[in-house]
Parts: sequence; C-alpha cells; structure tokens
Amino acid sequence: MLAKFTTKGLCLESSVSTWSPIDNITYMLDKCRSVKNLEHALNLHAYMSANGLDSQTLPGNHLLSLMVEVGSMSYAQKIFEKLVYQDEESRSFLISGYIKYGQLQPAFALYQKIEDRKLYLSACTFVALLKASTKLENLEKGDRLCFKILSEGLLNRDASIGKALIDMYIKCGALVQAQEVFDKILIKDITLWNLLLAGYANHGCEKEALKCFMEMQQEGIPSDAATCVCILKICSIRKDLGLGQEVHVKIIFQGLEVDCYVYNTLLDLYAKCNSIHDAQWIFDNLDAKCVVSWNALISGHNNCKNIKKSLQYLEQMKEEGFLPQAVTFVLSLKACGMACDINKGRHLHCEVSSLSLLGSNMFIGSAMIDMYAKCGDIVKSREVFDSLLSRNVVSWNSLITGYVECRFFEEALECTEQMQCEGVSQSNVTLVCSLKACGSIRSASKGHMLHTEIIKKGLEGELVISSALVDFYSKCGLLAEAKIMFEKYSMQDEIACTSLLTGYEENGYPEEALLCYEKMAGESVNLGAIILTCTLKACASMRDVNKGQEIYAEIARKGFFEKNVLVGSALVHMYAKCGHLNKAKEIFDELHDRDLVTWTTLMDGYLEHGNDKEALSCLEKMHQAGIPLDALTLVLGLKACTTIGAADEGQAIHAQIERLGLEQDTVIGSSIVAMYAKCGHLVDAWYVFNKLPATDVVSWGEIIAAYADLGESKCALDLFTLMLEEAVKPDPVLFVTVLNACSHGGCIDESEFYLLRMWTEHGIVPNFEHHICVIDLYCRAGQSEKAIFMIEKMPFHPSLVIWHAVLAACRRWGDVDFGKDAFDHAVDLDCEDVSIYVLMYNIYGDEGIHSRL
Repeated sequence: MLAKFTTKGLCLESSVSTWSPIDNITYMLDKCRSVKNLEHALNLHAYMSANGLDSQTLPGNHLLSLMVEVGSMSYAQKIFEKLVYQDEESRSFLISGYIKYGQLQPAFALYQKIEDRKLYLSACTFVALLKASTKLENLEKGDRLCFKILSEGLLNRDASIGKALIDMYIKCGALVQAQEVFDKILIKDITLWNLLLAGYANHGCEKEALKCFMEMQQEGIPSDAATCVCILKICSIRKDLGLGQEVHVKIIFQGLEVDCYVYNTLLDLYAKCNSIHDAQWIFDNLDAKCVVSWNALISGHNNCKNIKKSLQYLEQMKEEGFLPQAVTFVLSLKACGMACDINKGRHLHCEVSSLSLLGSNMFIGSAMIDMYAKCGDIVKSREVFDSLLSRNVVSWNSLITGYVECRFFEEALECTEQMQCEGVSQSNVTLVCSLKACGSIRSASKGHMLHTEIIKKGLEGELVISSALVDFYSKCGLLAEAKIMFEKYSMQDEIACTSLLTGYEENGYPEEALLCYEKMAGESVNLGAIILTCTLKACASMRDVNKGQEIYAEIARKGFFEKNVLVGSALVHMYAKCGHLNKAKEIFDELHDRDLVTWTTLMDGYLEHGNDKEALSCLEKMHQAGIPLDALTLVLGLKACTTIGAADEGQAIHAQIERLGLEQDTVIGSSIVAMYAKCGHLVDAWYVFNKLPATDVVSWGEIIAAYADLGESKCALDLFTLMLEEAVKPDPVLFVTVLNACSHGGCIDESEFYLLRMWTEHGIVPNFEHHICVIDLYCRAGQSEKAIFMIEKMPFHPSLVIWHAVLAACRRWGDVDFGKDAFDHAVDLDCEDVSIYVLMYNIYGDEGIHSRL
C-alpha cells in the first residue's frame, strides 16, 4: 500500500509503505528539488516547521539543499540557524550556495566562524571557497585556505582540491605559489600538468611553460590535445619553428591530428613563423575547415607580405560558403592597407556596413581607419572614426597613427587632446605617436608637457617611451636633453641610438656624432645601416676620411654595402666630400643598385670640387640609364653649366625641365636664369625670369647679378628698385650683389645710399663683405681718404682681403704713400703672403722706385 502526503497542492507518493515520516519527507524534498519549484519548496518548509521536522539534521539538510537549489538563500540561512545540529553537510550546502549566487562575503564570514570553532569542511566546500577567492582575486584569503588545506592534510586526499588551489594561485598571478602547491601533489594527472602549463603560458612566462613541458615529458606523461595546443601557441609567440615541428611529430604519433582545434593551432604556428608553405599544406589537408582555419591562413599570408593571396583567400572562403567573422574583416582590411589597395578596401567597407558590423565592432572600425590612412585617404579615416558608435584607445590610436603617417602632425596632436577630454586614457602607442608629431613640427613646449605626463604615469623608463623621447629631443635640437634620456634608459636600444646620432649630425654637431658612434661601438650596440649612414655623414662634414674608412670596413663586414643603397650613397658622399673623388667613383661603380640619390651624390661631389664636366657626364649617364631626374639633380646640372658656361647643355636641360613640367618651380627657375645670365644670354634669362609664377629674393638676385656681371650696373640697380617696389624683401647676399654693381659702375653715392638703407630700412647689419665692396669702390675711384675712414670705423678688424683691394687700387692711382701704409698693415697680418710683396713691388715699379722695397 502507498502512503500519500499532500501539502497544499503538492501530492507525492512514497514507494514504501513502511517508511517513517522523516523518510517520506526527505523523499518529498528530493522530488521537489528535482523540479526546482520555489512555491512547492515553501509549502514543504511550512509543513516541516509545523511538524517540528525543520530543526532535525537529516530533513533539515534536505530542506536546506532544496532552498539553495531554488535560489532562496535567505530561507536557507534561516533553516541553517534553526538546525539543532549543524553538521559538515549543512555547512557545505550553505557556503556553496552563497558562492553559487555570488554572495562571497557571507560565505567567507561563515567559513571564518567554522574555522574559529575548528569544525570540519568537505573537499567540495574548500573547492568552492577557492573559486570564490579566485573571483575576488583575493590572494590573502586564498593563502589562508591553502594553509588550512595543507595543515589538515587534504591536498593529496582529493584531486579536486589541488586543482582548485593551483587554479586560484594562477588566476591571482601567484605563479611561484602555484608551482609550490604543484610540487607537493603526489599524483599528478594530465589535467594538473595542463593547468600549470597554461597558467605559465597565459602570464607570458614562456620559458617556465617550456620547462614544465620538458618535465612532463621526462616523467612520461603523454600529451593530450590541450597540451599540444598550449605548447604550439608558445612556439608561435616565440617564433620557435623547431620545437613546433617536434610537437607536430608527437601530434601525428599520438593520433591527435583529427582534432580540428589542434590542427588550426598548427596552421597558425606555421603561418606566424613565416613557413607559409607548411601552413598551406596543413590547410589543404584539413578534413573539416572552419572560419578559424581560413583566418589563420589569411593572417599567415599577411605576415609573409603575400597580400594578393591573402585577399584571394577571402573571396574563396566566401565562395565555399564560410561567413567571414570580425577577425576575418580585420585581417583583410590590414591586407588592403599593406597593399595600398583602396578600391578593395572600399568594397570591404561596403560589405562590413551591410552586415552592420562597423559601428558595433571597434576592432573592425580601427582596422578600417588604419586601412584608409595607409592608402593615403586620411579624410576618409576621420569619417569612419566619427561614425563609430563607441571609441576606445585602439580606435583613437589608429586615427592618431594615421595622421602621423600622413604627416598631419597638428591634427594628430589635436586628436590626442580630444581623446583626453573624452576621458580615454593614453596608451604607450598614443604617447609615442604624439612625441613623434611634436618632434616633426619642432614643438618643444608640447613635447615637454607630454614628458611631464609620462613622468607622472611612471612610464619614462619603458624602452619604447624613452626611445621616443630621445627622438623627440633630437629632432627639436635639444641634444643635451636627448643625451640625458639616452644615457639614463636607452643606451642599448638601436632606435634611440639612431635618433641621438642623427640629431647630432643633422644639427651640425659632427664631432659629437662621431663620439656617440664610438661609445655605441664600445658598448656592443647593434650598429644598423641607419647608424652607419649617419656616422658616414658626420665623417663627411668633418672631412675625416680616416674615420670614414673605419666605418667602411664595418659596413663591408656586415654586408650592408651590397644590399643597402642608402649606405652606398653615404659612402660615395663621404669620399666625395673628403676630396677623394676617385675612391667615390670606385665605390659608385661597385654598387649593385644605383638610385637617383646615389647618382646625385656623386654629381654633387664633382661639382663641389670643380669637376663640372664630370658632373654633366653623370647627368648624361643617368638619362641613358633611364633614371628619372628630380629637381635637385636638374639644378646641379644647371649649376655645372653655369660654372663652365656650357650654354648648349644648359638649354638641353631647360628643355628637359619643360618636358617634366618643372619650369614653374621657383628654385629651378632661378637656376635657369642664373645659367643663361652667366652664359651671357640675358634675353633668355629675362624671358625665363618673367615666366616664373612667383619671384623671390633668390631669383631677383640672379637676374640682378647677371646684369651687374656684364657691366650693366644701371640696369642692375634699376631692377633692384623694381624688386623693392614689388615688396620682395632683400637679404644680405643680394646687398652684396647690389654693392658690387655700384663698385663696377663707379656709383659712389648709390653705394653709400644702399649701405645706409640696409640698416635703417631693412634691418640688415652690414657685414664684412658689404664693407669690402664699398672700400673697393673708394679705392677704384681714387678716394683713399674715404677708404681709410671706412676701414678705421668699420666694426671688424681689417683682413688681408681688404688690404689686397687697397694695394690694387693704389697701383691703379699711383698712390705710393697710401700703398706703403696698406702694405705695412698686410705684412703685420701675414708676412709670408707673397702676393702683397708683388703688389707693393708693382706700385714702386710703376713709379720707378724699386729700391725702396
């Protein structure tokens, strides 16, 4: 016969008629727990309370377990408190319930009471408490639990406790403690090994993870899929293809290749290690490809710069029915940016927008911003950025980096300020980009503000930041600050070394650049191609061919000479500047690749040392080799023609300039004017000058000098007046030309007038060369008194140049007394100058008084 118990709508039948009331109520409680019905649970609670059953241990524990199951922790706590005897099971039920529903503090409060009373807890309760410590990231609570577990000898009684304890320490970042617990466990299964292995790997401790893997192998623990995946990921990070291949062999022997996750990880390893053929082989042999497989293959081709293949696989993936994920679009957009394929990028933009992914996915948004920036469309990058529904530091950095790469430095800094105003914290990438922008526009004030912020955040010592600071200070010419940062943090960093050395060289401190190089060489810094190139430039500035030859030996040892055209050009430049033109030509001839810079460097060397014909020969050979000429090369060609008066060659270069559409360039136009003028073709010079879209002081100076050199002093001075009427501001060089025109034309009044106007109207202080022009004019005109007066009053000590001019004039006018005075001054300056004796001898000879000398 079946006994029935009914409690307000809940009717359950016991299967055994001889059961006691407690047996029957526990049966009903278990049935109720299986359906998880709170209403029924409360009815049972009321029934038990009315019959005095809720305070008894067995039915009370069942009721407590039911209330935990249905989520009524307040009732569970009341039931626990009412129990006459709270045993291990009731304590475990309540603590586990607290933890299950996120009430961690009450759980630990109850545990503290239990611990104080030295009561016993089950293994599952300790596991639950350890998980709670993990959630709270409370290492102190975890340590106390560990102490309790170890002191009661529970660690090796239940495997779940050891795993929970190690997991807690790993997730709290306490890897040393995790290892210590691991070492205390007597029986270690594969799950435990994988737990420790993954812990090391996830915290970036690849060496420790590999050591753990080796120990596991030594103890004969067979790897499973999780082990292999973990080690393969470490191999990917470390680019350790050798170990990855060893693991691949184990995978095959253990038959794990059927696991899709394992093979996808293998595919990713080979792709990231640039072994794209192996990655392709694995992909082609996968029985069941998934989106992860396609993403790994696309990423691999991106890494190997096989951009065309990468984009082809995107299309093939879609053709085979796979829907691209957000990661797929990010990788494909990266490929478009690398290939500067803006058309494909726009197509992807439309596809992403049609799937409503752009506004909601910040990673896709950031990749889109980066793609447009790399394709040169920074305006579109900004449009995409503004369209994002939410923006994080990654999207901000993508835009800021894009502005910097496209040389919109002011806009990059404005973005940085706006980002801060919106409460987005700057990352290292933001700070590095901002410092680069400050250095590029020479904004020392903004860079100093960034440096102050970096110090406040405690980031100054991070290598990427300190290197960026060295670069910023170097570009701003603040080399003392750059050196401090370099010596404090970045002495072994190649980028920082390059920045400091380049700063010295570009700011006119070649001696310091060479000292910097010596220090780097002595401290075993990796001397890359850029450092060696900058050092060669410093040698060229110092005309230090010996040091340059030392650098040459280092370049040859590292093999840069054959594979780096910039290094080759720098070598040619160094030898040419030092006057070793034959060696420069020898280096030039040995270069495998000769670009425009290399040719121009050799050509400039010839010009500097007066070998103008060889310079023109270089220009002709460049033309024959099909090397496109730029403005600088053409200007050098015109300069060579100007020096040797090669009008025909100059006209040919002029014709080439017109074909290239460069005749409107002011610098080139001024060079054409100078070439025609020096060759005596004033009509052509004037024609080109009048066609210039804008005339500056240089082009005016060339046409004025042309008329002055041909003795047309009045025309030259008239042109100078016309230039002033057109509001072109003269410079000191032009005033030398004007005063020379006055001297050649004997225009004394005009020269005095212009010498005065230099200071009073144009704010130019007359220099030594200006005074020489006027003194020469006085001497030519026979006005020795004025010449002596100017010599005595000018704010410079008279040089040999002045006394040479005076002696020449004295001979012309037969002024022996003034000549003797000038001769005495010249002898005081340099008694070994033969030319002054010759000049004085001629003065006496003309007057028939040789015996006086």
